[in-house]
Amino acid sequence: MPSCRNSGPGTHELAAQAFYMPLMVEILRAAGADKAFAIAELPSKMFPVASGSVPDTEHVMGGMRMGDDPTTSVTDSVGRLHVLDNLYLSDCGLFPISGGHNPTLTIMARALRNARQWA
Repeated sequence: MPSCRNSGPGTHELAAQAFYMPLMVEILRAAGADKAFAIAELPSKMFPVASGSVPDTEHVMGGMRMGDDPTTSVTDSVGRLHVLDNLYLSDCGLFPISGGHNPTLTIMARALRNARQWA
C-alpha cells in the first residue's frame, strides 16, 4: 500500500516554485516590504532553507478566531480583520477545528459566502 505522506515535490511543483518565488519576492518589495523572502521546499542558492522541514501536505488550521469582540477575536463573522477593515480572510485559519476530510471545498464555500456578503 502506498504511503499517505508526500514524497516531496515533483517536476511541475519545482518548476512552479522556481518561476513564482522570485516574482512573489519582487511583489513584496514593490509593495514596500523592507525584507522579503520565500521558503523553498528544496534548498537552492537563491532560496536557502533553514534546517528542518517545511510542511507541504498538512492543512494548518485555526489561529484566526471569529467573533464580534476585537479583544477576543481576530475577525468578524465574515472574515474581516478587526484591526484592518479592508482585509478579509477566507482560508482555513478561520476554522476552529479540522473535519474528517480535506478542507478545500469548505474554504471555497466560505470564500463564496463571504464574497456574497461583501458585495
